[in-house]
Amino acid sequence: MNRKTECVERLLEKSYLWEDISEWLVDNKFASTLEIDNVSRTIERAEFIYNLLKVNEANDKIILLDFEWVLLPKEYIRIICTTEKEEKEFTYGI
Repeated sequence: MNRKTECVERLLEKSYLWEDISEWLVDNKFASTLEIDNVSRTIERAEFIYNLLKVNEANDKIILLDFEWVLLPKEYIRIICTTEKEEKEFTYGI
């Protein structure tokens, strides 16, 4: 598992943002509801989200994708996804 997947996993564990992220993925047509419903464990969800974001970045549907995970002095996580329509931030600890 790479560091960015770990970042997503930690965000899901700490902030319970799975519903918000999955809704955003469906709204932007990055994933279907059926795909979302098929992942249940936190690590699977983190890998699913990370892979979807990277594929859509490679396909130029996501213009900017940035992961920021700081542990000290206070842990915070920020994932920024910029599309042609909007900029979306998923955060914990900020």
